[in-house]
Amino acid sequence: MNKLPVILILVNAKSPTGAFVAVKNIALVMKEQANIAIVIPEDSSLRDEDLAAFSKVIRVPLFDLNRNIKEVPFYFIQLIRSALAIRKWAAELNAKAVQINDFYLMHGAVLRLLGYRGRIVTWVRIHPRNYAGFAAPILMHIAALASDEMVVVSRFIRKASGLESKSTLIYDAYPRDAIPHSSSLSVGTPPRIVQVANYMEGKGQRLALCAFLKIAHIAPTAELHFYGSTLGIPRNEIFLESLKTMCISTGLQDRIFFHSFCRDFSEMLSGAIVALTLSESESFSMTTLEAGLAGVAVIATKCGGPEEIISPGETGLLIQVGDVESLAEKILHLLEHPEYAQSLGEKAKCIYPMRFSVERFREQLASSYQL
Repeated sequence: MNKLPVILILVNAKSPTGAFVAVKNIALVMKEQANIAIVIPEDSSLRDEDLAAFSKVIRVPLFDLNRNIKEVPFYFIQLIRSALAIRKWAAELNAKAVQINDFYLMHGAVLRLLGYRGRIVTWVRIHPRNYAGFAAPILMHIAALASDEMVVVSRFIRKASGLESKSTLIYDAYPRDAIPHSSSLSVGTPPRIVQVANYMEGKGQRLALCAFLKIAHIAPTAELHFYGSTLGIPRNEIFLESLKTMCISTGLQDRIFFHSFCRDFSEMLSGAIVALTLSESESFSMTTLEAGLAGVAVIATKCGGPEEIISPGETGLLIQVGDVESLAEKILHLLEHPEYAQSLGEKAKCIYPMRFSVERFREQLASSYQL
């Protein structure tokens, strides 16, 4: 490890989630200013290629607290164990700051109780109510007390977290040498509608299916492609199977495809005429930003973060959450007017690097870490 200051980032990522991609982008953007060491769950399935951007990879026990009251003691034991490990590594690496990559991770508070006096920055990347329900204000208050700074990733999350006057807004940015690209649609190739999202309720795959069924007979060559992971969670596996069953019942299984998650975003977007972000709630939406940077038109729901990325009619299109009719209409319009879809993507590709500036992102991070 070189002489640059060390930033330790704790992220509860067992696969390449949006939160993990955002942290990896921090490592890439800050590579000239700091060594970014990552702390992940000991059972994470992240590969060496995923983790190559980090100066050091530290695995600790991270236990997700569920509603089973019997597991609460085990959760607190693991919380203390992992906080002790983080404190040890922070001291050994002489870390300039520890970043807790979401408010519900109570490691910052435990670090303080264990006597850690270094800088702690907590990022809020997830809608508090969606994750923690009625416990969210309590967890947010504890995180704020333990942290030197609270960072929010959108105005939507700032309002939802109740941190309007007590937080720093830092939009995620994509390092230029990692920006995805999309190959244009070849003559004779079926137009592809793409949704990149983990298979789980609330991400909008069912909405996409219902909209596609409405236009399938009008656009007989169009295909719908889903990319994502169930994250190994049983309820997500059941959800994916229900989507496949719904697909088979329509007789369109030769035009609707369910792919596993692909680490190459460019490959997923290859030949896409439109990318869909159809969540019920999104804190920011890295997939919306990535698709725009790749020059692909995006249709997104008005679910929070995407509204702060997309300029409607200029860099993408917005619909109300759950609006099947509007989604079907807009997809069909882009299929019938591919030049308009291309213009939306091209404008996003030009505008987003300025709107979500890497230079501004780097400056904000350096200030947050006090480099």
